[in-house]
Amino acid sequence: QQRILEMVAGGQRLNHCLQAIASFSEECLPDMMASILYYDPYEQRLRRGGYGQLPDSFQEAVDGLVPGPKAGSCGTCAFRAQRVVSEDVFTDPLWDDFHSFCRTYGIRSAWSSPLLSPQDQSLLGVFGMYYPDARLPSVADLELVDHMTHLATLATERHRRDEERRRQAMEDALTGLGNRHLLQTRSEEHTSEL
Repeated sequence: QQRILEMVAGGQRLNHCLQAIASFSEECLPDMMASILYYDPYEQRLRRGGYGQLPDSFQEAVDGLVPGPKAGSCGTCAFRAQRVVSEDVFTDPLWDDFHSFCRTYGIRSAWSSPLLSPQDQSLLGVFGMYYPDARLPSVADLELVDHMTHLATLATERHRRDEERRRQAMEDALTGLGNRHLLQTRSEEHTSEL
């Protein structure tokens, strides 16, 4: 945990921080598979963040997921901005469109918790936990989830602030179009490629 906090404070890339949090979560709960997605407020989609043992094909499949009222646990969690617990994905209507996906990755139950900014409660991302058997979270599970969600929130909020600063430096505040600084940066990048 200390290492993760140092990574966040040191400005490590978001995916590295979230990867460390997902791996740490799986060490605490060995039969769980962790997924942390970042919410892109401009594209209004969930983007790949950090994963533990879930394969690259899983990451590619969920990257770009649009939150909605019936979008599995993570997509629905992002849509509602509240925790979603699916004891059995094969009987939960939120997962009706994802049964083959769940069979592919051995997912039977899924719990998702939102990452919400303490400043304005805006959505920063989603912390997902997947299990190979049908189950509900215990009190201890929920305490661990809350702890991991807090760590992931710190990382994603720092990333969001950094992204906002970069965007403000490169865009005209009134029109949202690229400014002179963006043009100069792109010109330098293009020149160096030649």
